[in-house]
Amino acid sequence: MPRELPQRATIRWTGYDYAQCGAYYLTIVTNERRTLFGRIAGGAMQPSPIGDLARQCWDALPQHMSHVDVGNSW
Repeated sequence: MPRELPQRATIRWTGYDYAQCGAYYLTIVTNERRTLFGRIAGGAMQPSPIGDLARQCWDALPQHMSHVDVGNSW
């Protein structure tokens, strides 16, 4: 029997076209907030091997989607 998921309130703006050009902020939270991507030490991100892989994939996004600019947020 399928488990019924809780209903969440939408955080999207009504009537806003999310397909248009614009700057978007992305937050990723891991299961149980585990520190899979690395840790902060001395005020700087110290990536784990998984964090390094995530960075490589993030940096490669524009090569696969020419309309995407990932910026220099790291």
